[in-house]
Amino acid sequence: MKTYYSALKPYSRVSRPYLLFRFLKLITRPFLKPKRVTFCKPFPEGTPVVIMANHANAYGPQSLQFALPRRFRTWTNAKMLSVKTAPRDLMKTVFCNAKGIFWFFARILSFGMGFAMSATFRASGAIPVYRNERIADTYSKTFETMREGLDVVIFPDSLVRNPENEFIDVMQKGAFKTFKLCVAETGSAPGVFPAYCCKSLNTVCFGNPLVFDTELPPYEAMQKLEREVGAEIKRLALTLPPHKVTHYAATPKNVSRVRKYLEGGENKIYDRVEEQQKNVAVNASETAAAAAANVPVTVVSDSASEAANASVAVNVFEADSAEAIAENVSEAVNASETAYAVASNFDSALDGEDLDFVAESDLASVAADISDKD
Repeated sequence: MKTYYSALKPYSRVSRPYLLFRFLKLITRPFLKPKRVTFCKPFPEGTPVVIMANHANAYGPQSLQFALPRRFRTWTNAKMLSVKTAPRDLMKTVFCNAKGIFWFFARILSFGMGFAMSATFRASGAIPVYRNERIADTYSKTFETMREGLDVVIFPDSLVRNPENEFIDVMQKGAFKTFKLCVAETGSAPGVFPAYCCKSLNTVCFGNPLVFDTELPPYEAMQKLEREVGAEIKRLALTLPPHKVTHYAATPKNVSRVRKYLEGGENKIYDRVEEQQKNVAVNASETAAAAAANVPVTVVSDSASEAANASVAVNVFEADSAEAIAENVSEAVNASETAYAVASNFDSALDGEDLDFVAESDLASVAADISDKD
């Protein structure tokens, strides 16, 4: 039985022509089509690519519908694809400041808007983005889209302002994990075309293609690609005349996260994890050298403890950092059986602990458990 793509279901048994979405594009083209679209280099023929652009509120998704010359699917918040969850999400974002009698009318309006927007997003063949254990479905549908030969559009920016790049907010790591998983599944990664959407000038600029460096460890390659995408978007923005930058609007539920970043909270976490990565790799290398020379070594448990401390320091949405530490340890200690034991103990420690819920107060107990295993 032949199956077809479906945004919410695993698959569809019928091919949907998406007549509603085509009709909406036809009647809105005179109003939403960008005035100017530029390309640094043409897209490769017959090869799907990933377009990463700044959100610019609603302008980014709207303008790319008319700026891209090829078929594509867009990463979309999964809550906005369902009639059941779309109104609730609109109340938390668009109508979050409504009070009193205005809240009542906002509630009614959210149901109407939620129904219309969810139907439109589903008709566009969007890729649902989940922020829980169903994130695997997001990557699965992304790979399915590329196997069909369609491009994928991702808006990686968050609501956290980037002090080093005013043209795009801090980018979310999950978007770049797509390339890591694609390499693991197919052995190669698609090309990346950064794009800058400028609402004030009604312009969309597509930059030079980038590649995911498969020669580097996955976590380092993700960081490198993130920096390159941000730099290319900044370069595209600076080639335009002076203009007003449109950021993704923040809502009260994200104020604490914005404040945390501005105070350096996330940066401190990253710095601490990177420092622990280096320390674990150095200790593991010393352990391997000592084992090769038949010298008694006593730093095995210390290395595992540092690795565990680094993993516990990572919060819910930064668990990839702990995975990267495990990968670096495994790569650094393959030279001897003693060093391999370090990586094995560390991996078992990660498997035994749920990084999403471990508190910093449990550091001592985690280290003690690892020492007992040694």
